[in-house]
Amino acid sequence: AIIDLQTCELEVTGVVMQEPSSDAKSVDEILLFEADFPLEVRPWNMGDKIQIGRGKKQKVSDLFTNLKVENYEKWMYPIIINSEGEILCVLGLRNAWRERQDKKVAGHWRMELRWKY
Repeated sequence: AIIDLQTCELEVTGVVMQEPSSDAKSVDEILLFEADFPLEVRPWNMGDKIQIGRGKKQKVSDLFTNLKVENYEKWMYPIIINSEGEILCVLGLRNAWRERQDKKVAGHWRMELRWKY
């Protein structure tokens, strides 16, 4: 679903699971580490980059272009960031690549968004 983050009230609820669901590739389920909290939901900003592989980042604007997201729609996709300001996902489009090494896994988080205008 596409929502306008500038004109609505947004509530994110989630459930932390110890194991990924059978639908683990879903873009609304992300791997979380204990150090990620608290999470923040915000609109896209120019210059945002998302981790797409070990040592590889992609501009979120390029992600939008590759997925043929219209200019007026770019502001409608929520960005989930961790406590260090790293983008964990562009909700509904792409999850960040996450490496598990030497980090304590908090679980997989299945997100649900609710909004009202």
